[in-house]
Amino acid sequence: MLHKTLRALIIDPDPRVLADAAGILAGRGFRVAGRIAPDDALDYVRRARPNVVLLGENFWKDGWGAEIRGAAPGTLVVPLDRRAETAVVA
Repeated sequence: MLHKTLRALIIDPDPRVLADAAGILAGRGFRVAGRIAPDDALDYVRRARPNVVLLGENFWKDGWGAEIRGAAPGTLVVPLDRRAETAVVA
C-alpha cells in the first residue's frame, strides 16, 4: 500500500502560534510549512497544494480563506482559534 504524505500550511503572524500548530500537525505525520502573511503564501499554495491550510483568525475574517481555496481548489482551509492557550482548529 502506497503511503501519501499529507501537507499542511499554517498562516499566522504570531511565531508561537505557528510553532504550536506545527508541532501538533507534525506529530500527526503532516509535512508542515508556515507563513506569517497570506499574500506571501499564495504562491506556495499554488505550487505545493497542501491538504490543509490553518489560517489565522484575522486573516480568516479578512476573507483570505476564499482566496486560498481559489488558488488550490480541494484544499481544506480552516481558521485557527487563538483564544486557547495553544493554537487549535476552530
